[in-house]
Amino acid sequence: MRGFSVFAVLICITACLLFSACGASVGEHADVGEKPEKVKIEKTEDLSKYTIIRPDLSSDVITRAAMDLRDYINEKTGLSIKLKTDLGLAVSDENYEIVISVKGGKSKDFARYEYEMRTEGNRLYLLAGSDKIALELIEDLKARFIDLDKKKLSFPENGEYVYRTNYYFGDVKIEGVDLSDFSLYVDPEDTSFRQKEIISEVIAKELTTKLACAETEKGLEISDELRDGGHYIILSAHSLNVRDYSVEIKDGNVYITGSVASIDEAVKTFARDMISSKDKKEDVDLNKTVELTENDSRTGSLTTLEVPYTKEDVLRAYEDALRNDDMIISGSHAYGGWGGQGYPIAATADVYEAATGKIPVVIEVSISATSPINTDNKGESTFGAYDLSTMLSEAAEHVANGGIIAINDHFSNPIQENRRGDSHFRGLLGDDTAFQMLCTDGTKLNKSFLASFEPTYRLLEALHENGIPVLYRPFHEMQGGWFWWCIYQGKLKIRSDTWVNMWRYFHDYVTEDLGFDNILWIYSTTTYETMYCYPGDDYVDLVGMDIYPSGEGVADAYGREYAHLATSGKPIGFSEIGPGGAYNSEFFLNDMKEMLSRGMNISYFCSWANYHSVIGMGRGEILMNDPMIYSRDDMMTYWGK
Repeated sequence: MRGFSVFAVLICITACLLFSACGASVGEHADVGEKPEKVKIEKTEDLSKYTIIRPDLSSDVITRAAMDLRDYINEKTGLSIKLKTDLGLAVSDENYEIVISVKGGKSKDFARYEYEMRTEGNRLYLLAGSDKIALELIEDLKARFIDLDKKKLSFPENGEYVYRTNYYFGDVKIEGVDLSDFSLYVDPEDTSFRQKEIISEVIAKELTTKLACAETEKGLEISDELRDGGHYIILSAHSLNVRDYSVEIKDGNVYITGSVASIDEAVKTFARDMISSKDKKEDVDLNKTVELTENDSRTGSLTTLEVPYTKEDVLRAYEDALRNDDMIISGSHAYGGWGGQGYPIAATADVYEAATGKIPVVIEVSISATSPINTDNKGESTFGAYDLSTMLSEAAEHVANGGIIAINDHFSNPIQENRRGDSHFRGLLGDDTAFQMLCTDGTKLNKSFLASFEPTYRLLEALHENGIPVLYRPFHEMQGGWFWWCIYQGKLKIRSDTWVNMWRYFHDYVTEDLGFDNILWIYSTTTYETMYCYPGDDYVDLVGMDIYPSGEGVADAYGREYAHLATSGKPIGFSEIGPGGAYNSEFFLNDMKEMLSRGMNISYFCSWANYHSVIGMGRGEILMNDPMIYSRDDMMTYWGK
């Protein structure tokens, strides 16, 4: 993933923050600037089997170097080794190839002074951090691993050989202070960064003096920590601009800031671009000192994570799916904690891809349990800044690859004393008057309800600021009696106009008062009295039924309710589905095909999470691989049309 791991930060800092890096092979040590004289060999192969592969978009330097390597081998051996590009290249374990790649290829990221030879099957990968170092790597290949007389290619022991050239300076100072005098400070809310000692130990392997870690406690402000007069490198992944990052040298400290998605690039900017690029001398000068000042501060932005569609494009896609029998948009609630109350977007995509080979278009999240009015949270929101940045970053990646983000709200009951058992969203609200008070600005019920919306508000705001459209499914299954917002309040039944007024009030608050214009609203009902709470065409974009069937025959069981919802003229689908018994995903696929054959067009479905998901129901791979079920990859193709 995938995903945005702190380990990338660790690798980057390890590779880059060096005082005097030594050239070394795996398992051996060499003096500064020297390669080991001998490299242990694991096996050899005939050179005649090999083809040289270079990237289709390689630089002129690498293109020329690949041609020179081919010509060198052919002229010295009399062979006729071919040179090809990777464009359209078929991958096969039977291919014998020498693959040249700059800046890592194969997902590894390299410092500009580093290269690696690695074998995978019949391939020898030449991986380098820059054109300059790639040329050195090719010369090393010629000198150490090619036997021209025997026309053999040798492979390093353990299939890997790593070398780092020298840094071109000997010391680093930031505003006159030696780098080794700095301590690492990681914001205590950044939960995945809390292994600060590990970060420090990794850096210490490459520094003459260990880089200490500032001791922090949860809730301690950075400004409080810095009053001791020390010097800090401060990492924070709280930014809600998912692409932007910065490295600021200020008041004797270094502030490295980004989102969870961009923090790695921020660290690289500091370690590589600001330090290692300060001196590009060709000759080694270990007496050279790199000086960084406030004027060296940098900002940047990721060139990835672009949003490939607009809100209007999303609505058009659902309308197209409604018209076409060969297009149903897939979706799943995110895998998480109890009842799917979680938000691991990337993990959900991984689970689906591993089980079915496909990723759903829509991944739906629910974060309402983190609200400050949920008495389980003792008056505090448990959806922290780092949590929000993580969710935003994972959402941005899903969207950039063609997916769509949806939010389902299980609002905490505004009257927590009325909650039922351990479910913060269950219990009763009251009669029509209570619903009316909830929609009256400034009342106690109104304030409590808006507080329950707080975590979702923050997520919607972040998505809006990053230009990401979102599907929103609040107040679902409103015709039941199991959520506080349902029309059945014990023996009472809330009037239709009272309930509609609540939806309209909330819709206008979100779209007009808050200004979130990136939302498509889903009216998600039970399978009876489906239009009793319908708030009107101007307040709804999609309609859907939540069903948990126990056997095949959905078209017969829910045909009447489908017909009622279809009168809205909106794209219609299954806004939530899970098994009610032995029902599985293949049954569901067959039921949707039966509905289509009867003219009951289906635009989309979204399964619930965990054991209620397409995977959990069983036979999910059959459903997800049916040609009419659109996966994330299919949608990426759709957006490009």
